Amino acid sequence: MACNTECGCKPAVIMLVFIPGIMGSRLKNTETGDSIWDPTAGGGFHESSAMASAKEKRKQELVQMQSLDDDSVFEGLSKWFSRNVDFKVSFAYATEIVPQVARKLWRIPRIKDWVFSGPKGRKKLISNEDEKDAYGRQEDLTSVDEGTEAYFKMYTSVSSQQIAEKTFRGWGSVLWASYGGFLKWLQGCEWDFKADYPGSSFPVYAVGYNWMLSNRVAGDRIKDKIHGFVAEAVSEGADKNNIKIILITHSMGGFAARSAVILSGLKDEIELVIHGAMPTDGAPQLYQEFRTGSTGASKLVLGKNAADTTAVAGFCQGGLELLPNHAYKMKSDSEMKCGKASHEWLYYNNGVGANKLLPVEYGDKIYDFYRHFDRWYSMVQPALLAPEMKAEELTKDKLDFYTEEFNKRIDDCKEYHKALAGDYFPTTIVLYSTSDKSHDCSVWQGGNNLDEQPVESWKTISNENNDWFFGDGTVTLMASDAEIKRARQIKQRQREALVSHQFMPPMTVAVEKYTLGAKLVDGDGTVNAGAGEGLPIDKVRAIAIEATEEHQDFYNCPKVRTLVVDQIKAALPDIHDKITRC
Repeated sequence: MACNTECGCKPAVIMLVFIPGIMGSRLKNTETGDSIWDPTAGGGFHESSAMASAKEKRKQELVQMQSLDDDSVFEGLSKWFSRNVDFKVSFAYATEIVPQVARKLWRIPRIKDWVFSGPKGRKKLISNEDEKDAYGRQEDLTSVDEGTEAYFKMYTSVSSQQIAEKTFRGWGSVLWASYGGFLKWLQGCEWDFKADYPGSSFPVYAVGYNWMLSNRVAGDRIKDKIHGFVAEAVSEGADKNNIKIILITHSMGGFAARSAVILSGLKDEIELVIHGAMPTDGAPQLYQEFRTGSTGASKLVLGKNAADTTAVAGFCQGGLELLPNHAYKMKSDSEMKCGKASHEWLYYNNGVGANKLLPVEYGDKIYDFYRHFDRWYSMVQPALLAPEMKAEELTKDKLDFYTEEFNKRIDDCKEYHKALAGDYFPTTIVLYSTSDKSHDCSVWQGGNNLDEQPVESWKTISNENNDWFFGDGTVTLMASDAEIKRARQIKQRQREALVSHQFMPPMTVAVEKYTLGAKLVDGDGTVNAGAGEGLPIDKVRAIAIEATEEHQDFYNCPKVRTLVVDQIKAALPDIHDKITRC
């Protein structure tokens, strides 16, 4: 039911609160205040805050020049020329090239520590900077960076007049290159919403969170922030009963929002939740990255190889909560057609026939697998948790401290997912993409001798974890410890023969090489379509869409944006019915 100015309703405030995905929040060093995570700052060319302010000022000047009635001919021509040949704005655009270039150059200090750092430097930046006691995560090392005035002016297109307001609304806490355009666009839709509900306001907020900590912590922060937004609106004259909240999330932001609603007690204060590109029960891609580093160009920042990734992700509680959990269901193309789903997501292929399951137990047992370090396909290599230690220091006793702390983090993951228990806010909409290929399962691919004995019994003699080179997860395997010992003896004898110029007949040992690949199905490049198709239809309404953008830029897709507005409009009549009348 549309509202009009005479219906007797008090003005409503419909808060649209956006929750970003993992690594979508800007982080700073808690002690120094230095920004340490915003790799996209300065990326791309767009209006700076100063340019946006100049355009707004110029627009106001032109409005004042509209009347020519009392002007002389020359004055009128002068004003017409000023309006139509806009030297001021043209000059401002020209001079904007300088700060644009500056942004490109100033961007480097924000990411140089990531691009040019090995595992030790990365861990020190964001996980634990204490080299003597680095077993666990340093909880207070990082915090959310809300953005300074200088940050807004240099890196965003928020006008100077709005910086204080947008800072309070949390716009500075999220990656501008990923979400800034969406926030501005969504705020611009306010006039469309007001067409049916004049007098109401639809302010847009964002809540960044520290993704190094658990989504439980993020949920508490979202609750506190929303309470702060509401208190501010009440202080400005809004009726608290007429303030309604709609949550819009991206990727792991869905976990954070579900934590706020289900675990932090925000359920009774929310009207609608819209999840976009949410990895509902986790995604195999994180296992993949623990062994190979990130994919594509993002390797430079997120991790070139297993060593880079483990030094950060091995301590990142929010990230670990993205691993396939006990409820994860793999959905391949053939399984989708017959309506079946499987929990199994880790396979090997020796070049003969179909993929074969690795001996991993699923359901509640999947957390035990994450805690195992003694198999060649284990997710974590313990030594990579301790990049600050020299090779000669890596004794089993010392590594035990690291693995014990890691196991505690996995235990926390299990407790977290059990607490969520597959629950959702009653009015939840999930938007997911089917336009790109995403990991459905992980597959180790290699030689054809692996089946000669139990696959778990093979021993690793090398992993591709080099600090300064891209990794693809390749492991070199031998059949047993005895074979490894024999290989070392042969190598030693070959050295001795070379030194003494003696002939030694060729001797070989059985070696297998396996590289981690993935089975790909429809999705958004990161999250596969099963994350939407496997949702309980009695609790959630899932909508498939062929998005034009991949996972990280999901909300920059015009189709997605249109769907978001449509879902908000569809919910407004019910929300409006709850508004207190005069």
